Amino acid sequence: MKFPAPCILFALLPSLGLALPAACGAGGATERDQIAAFVDRTYEPALRALHLPDETLERAKQLLVERSVARAIATRTMPLGRTVEEQKAAIDQAEREVDQKLQAMVEPTVYQKIQEMVFVELELDNIEIDYAPAMAAAGVPLDGPQAVALAKVFKAVYIDVDAALSEGTDFAAIRAAKTPAEKARAEAPLVNVRAYHTRDVDSNSLSVADREAMRQAAVFLSQGQLVVLQKKLAALTRGWLRLEAERRTRSGGTP
Repeated sequence: MKFPAPCILFALLPSLGLALPAACGAGGATERDQIAAFVDRTYEPALRALHLPDETLERAKQLLVERSVARAIATRTMPLGRTVEEQKAAIDQAEREVDQKLQAMVEPTVYQKIQEMVFVELELDNIEIDYAPAMAAAGVPLDGPQAVALAKVFKAVYIDVDAALSEGTDFAAIRAAKTPAEKARAEAPLVNVRAYHTRDVDSNSLSVADREAMRQAAVFLSQGQLVVLQKKLAALTRGWLRLEAERRTRSGGTP
């Protein structure tokens, strides 16, 4: 996913089943309010496009809040020492109980569309925070279905690849490193992520991954929307290039 470069580690955690996009605060009403705000921001445009009755729409959002709350509780109460696979299984079970309520409430085709939104939840939130406002300001607003489609592109082109490349990162080893060589070995997976985002950058400041995202997005975005998308992807890739230059400088290489 095309996150600002310093946010990439946070972005990777939910895809690995290790954190939540909207459940980082204290428990109780405050946390639930945060999650409700997250659901409104992330899902409202795409849910509106399903043309649900108002009562059904509000109930769907309530269940999506319940889903995130259940995930937060499952994560917070996880016994120590569980493997990533065991953590994922526990979280999946917590979410499944709410999914069954959603499935019973709406038509199968609607449920499938909601599941597609849930699958790209983090990417969709990023789009509604950053990309959708930029396109609206440029006079080429992004609608709900387009936002979901773009979220799918971001997940496939960016976040899934980032997660795979950084899977072996040992953050404890990075913190414990006592020599530059030890730190370099521990940071190798993250260097791979940076390399992915800076591979073969062209004169428009687009990497190979950016160009693939643009190619896929051209199927459902207008030319005006693509112009905004290209500018934002290019700005973020320049951020990745700065990070890579800083890393080389610290390691004594050529920037």
